[in-house]
Amino acid sequence: MERTGRIACLLLMTGIGVAAACGGDSEDVSASGDAGSDAGDSGATQDSGSDADAASDAGGDDSGTSDADSSTSSDAGAQDAGDTSLPDSSMDDVDAGEGSMGDAGSSSVMDAGDDDETCDFGEAQNLATTDTLDLFGQIVFYNDGDDLPEGRYRVTYIDGCMKYAGTQDWTIHAYEDGSIAWFLGAESGDRFVMLPGTVGYAVSNGAHAEFEDCVEANLPLDAIEFDFEGGPLGIWLADSNYPDNVAGEDGRNPIWQLERLGGCE
Repeated sequence: MERTGRIACLLLMTGIGVAAACGGDSEDVSASGDAGSDAGDSGATQDSGSDADAASDAGGDDSGTSDADSSTSSDAGAQDAGDTSLPDSSMDDVDAGEGSMGDAGSSSVMDAGDDDETCDFGEAQNLATTDTLDLFGQIVFYNDGDDLPEGRYRVTYIDGCMKYAGTQDWTIHAYEDGSIAWFLGAESGDRFVMLPGTVGYAVSNGAHAEFEDCVEANLPLDAIEFDFEGGPLGIWLADSNYPDNVAGEDGRNPIWQLERLGGCE
């Protein structure tokens, strides 16, 4: 009977051409076709993964950036009287500084556009004038000299420039190594944080012939953030000879704003 059934199936296929007469074979063929389709889909998925890897590799090429070296060289011959030739170094050398507050925390250059809640302790500006240039060496406090709470702080340049000698040009810091520059401290002599500002005492090494050009060059500079253990804090100018300085035009000596990140206590 089995053989007869097979012969009948063949006769039906030959005479009628109906594949279904052989019972279930058409479903097997269909399933086989679906598997092939699935295999093709799987291959397409694999190709898509390769494309993603390629895109990832391409994106990685853009990840590396290099910082332009903004350091300026110093000309020992143009220093104030009594100065000695000083080696070049990066501003990182003076961020932590020396003095009684040198271990109070660490500082780093950060973006001034941080959205964290802050507590504003106002601005500090030295009031030295042509007749009182020695005031440049005296500290001007934030918060009226009262103690500031411990925390993370941000200091931002606001306005103003000065000269280190009448024959020199408008600037903020004379030397990048901090030997003649503006600092935060608890008193004159504390080099806790070197304040944000352009470097150079002459046009040839970073200063500006025009006062407003100096201000415009300093406004886009990043603020500096640092950790502070608490206590009084103010600004002062480290220099070897204050009477030969030139105060800012119309009393516009350099000004910096101080904020505590995370809000007020």
